[in-house]
Amino acid sequence: MAKITGTFIDFAVGLEYAASCTQYPERLTQPGFWDRELADMRAAGITEVILARIMELGRTHYHSPLFQEWDREDHTALIMRAAEEQGMRVWLGGHLNLAFWDRTWDFTRMMQRDLNVNVAIFTELWAQYEGHPALAGFYVSNEPDYDNLDTPERADALRRCLHGIYEVIKRESGLPVLVSPFFSKSLPPAALAAWWDAYLDRPMFDVLAMQDGVGCFPRRDLHAEEIPPYYAALAPVYARHGITFWNNVETFASPWPTPGPLERIDRQYAAGTPYTARAITWEYGHFLGRQQVGEERYAAFTEWNLAEEG
Repeated sequence: MAKITGTFIDFAVGLEYAASCTQYPERLTQPGFWDRELADMRAAGITEVILARIMELGRTHYHSPLFQEWDREDHTALIMRAAEEQGMRVWLGGHLNLAFWDRTWDFTRMMQRDLNVNVAIFTELWAQYEGHPALAGFYVSNEPDYDNLDTPERADALRRCLHGIYEVIKRESGLPVLVSPFFSKSLPPAALAAWWDAYLDRPMFDVLAMQDGVGCFPRRDLHAEEIPPYYAALAPVYARHGITFWNNVETFASPWPTPGPLERIDRQYAAGTPYTARAITWEYGHFLGRQQVGEERYAAFTEWNLAEEG
């Protein structure tokens, strides 16, 4: 079995280019790009993809009756078709709010807007993809973490947003909901686990893929060797709340966007494996893939990912 079996797909249009940009990078518009991309993923052992940032900067990566779109092509439809052909599964994402960590905004009002926008997005996506054989569930991009939710008002605002989105998705589709937060060393493992235990006072998601933080060094100052104490403390908390725990292995390095060394990625994977149900990554395309990084990197990743453990 492959080590990393899932990946985010990061369109990164608005982040990679100026906010006024209204076009995709040329490589994404080449005929057959997504067919080749998912076929490469499948050959490397990746069986599930998560569409992050399905809306960014007010534009969607699917044909929306309500919102402005990034491209004439419906890239979500292209990915769904390729996934079905490859026997892969897709988690459809929501709105990426770039002001989520900006302290100049009214966070309570912003989370109410995020609730409304995400409900509209997921309602549209469900109308398009109900019963689709490749549809695995939905991904919510708002990331709960202790450092950002450091007041009762902020914590409760995000809790209400996530719970509201969750209720709509579960009522309409019954499919699982995924979130991928991160952590820092501002709290020791036991204290962070206690914070999560208190925060999870209502259903907000079914699967939690914790960003391991190692790719963000030095900004987060996390190393692979520091993961086990945190994951060991968090795993029983998530289990008590009925949440499946995944490891989101960061396969990038600083300065962004640099592919991380495979030796480091191997240590990250090993550090999280005893405590999590599976490993996914942020993210294949820009840091591991043949089309966007090159043949040599892709071949090395594929060999490592499919190698027998032990």
